[in-house]
Order: sequence, then structure tokens, then C-alpha cells
Amino acid sequence: MPAPTAPSASSGPLTCRITSAAPADTLLVFDKDGVLLDLNSTWLPVVVAIGSYLEERCGGATSRDDLLAAVGVEMTPGTDQGIITENSIFAAGTFAHMREVWSTLEPKLIPVFADFDSYRADIDAIVTTTARGQTIPKGEVKSGLTRLKSMGFKLAVATNDNTASAMVNLEDLGIDALFDIVICADSGFGRKPEGGGLLEACRATGITPDRAIMVGDTATDFLAAQDAGFKGFITIADNAPARPDFIPHADAVLAGVDELADLLTS
Repeated sequence: MPAPTAPSASSGPLTCRITSAAPADTLLVFDKDGVLLDLNSTWLPVVVAIGSYLEERCGGATSRDDLLAAVGVEMTPGTDQGIITENSIFAAGTFAHMREVWSTLEPKLIPVFADFDSYRADIDAIVTTTARGQTIPKGEVKSGLTRLKSMGFKLAVATNDNTASAMVNLEDLGIDALFDIVICADSGFGRKPEGGGLLEACRATGITPDRAIMVGDTATDFLAAQDAGFKGFITIADNAPARPDFIPHADAVLAGVDELADLLTS
């Protein structure tokens, strides 16, 4: 099927085909990892460094690779290479969820996590030093977002990442200024699959949920959109236009956000 094209200026005012509202009255909320940036290319070096840190902190009682496997990162034995499994705890969850899993797997890490301020400072330092300047976009992200912004769409991010590392990624890609609001796991509005962060994006932009669309790549994103009462959900997937099995429903499945403008206004 040929890709839809944007209507010409003579065809009248643009209307979003999902919300039936003008772009200026439509909010697009984006997940970050796997949607705006390439999850594996960007985060594998970071999660490997975190796994090595945790292995050291537990005195080698549990290996780096076993710790990472517990949150959905499959390492190639004897190397720093691996794959972050789609829709896994690492891909879709929060650092709090990962701490729970790691505490169950390796009780020697419980006191490490109990000293939360020290642990958080160590992890923030690992993320910042490992990820800074290394964020890989998922396709033509900047041009796609810039086009949506120029058309009048309200843009937001809702991620289960923490603010410090999320802003490193967005700044690396040069897209941080394109968003009206960025909601993170530590912003105080809950974490996906709860819809609180998405509703805060609506409140901040003055757009009601029935004119909002979530753009995500995990079941967590879908459930958050459902919880918030969003009008639409669009999936970003490597195998587009096939819908991943773990996504119950999607209004569209795209390979990247650069395809959104034509889809929404065709």
C-alpha cells in the first residue's frame, strides 16, 4: 500500500484523523526508549555497566549476566554484547521494579538498595557517564518531531526512566526543546502502566484525553493510554506494519515517528 501523503494547502484546515481535531488541539505523548531512541544501541552499554556494578556490590555472589537476564537482557557469554528483550522489565519497567527483582534474586543487594541515596547517586553517575553523547535515535526522529511541531501538534514525553537520564537522551538527540512537557518516573505522577503521567501531560497542555494519542512500543504504554482514557494508541515496531503480540490493539503500527505526520493528516 502506498504511503499516505499530507493534504495540500488548498484542501482546507488539517484535521487529525484519529482525534478528529485540529493539530493544535491534539496531544501526542511519546514513550522514550524504543520510540524516540534505539533501545538496544543506546542502553546496552549502560545496563552492562550497571550489571557489573551490581556484581561487584554483591561480592560476585550473582554474576552480571544472571542479574541482567532477570530483567530481560540476554548477554552473549564472555562478552559485553547482548540483546535487550522487547517488552521486558528493562524495556518497559522502572528502576524500582528492577530493584525488586534483583533483591529477590540476590539478597546481598538488599542493603545496597536500602542505602538509596548512595545507590541512586552511583546509578545516576553510571548512566550519565556511559550514555552522554551516545544516544542513538530510532530513525529520523528529530525531523519527524519538528514536522509535527510545525503543524501545531502538542508534544510530550512520558517515560518510566528517571529525569536525569531521560534528559541526557533528549538533549543528546537535540529534541528536548520540541516537547511541551517531559514526564518521568520521578516526576510525581506515578509510573506507567498507571495513567497519571499521561493525564498530567493533558493538564499541562490543556488537551483533554479524548484528543490525545499515546505513541509507544510496549504493553505498559498501551495500558497507560487505556488507563488515562486516551483517544488513540500508535505502536512503533521494528516489524511494522505487523502489530507485536504483546500489544492488544493499535490504531496504527509504524516503523518510526517520522511516519506520523502523514498518517495523522492523510
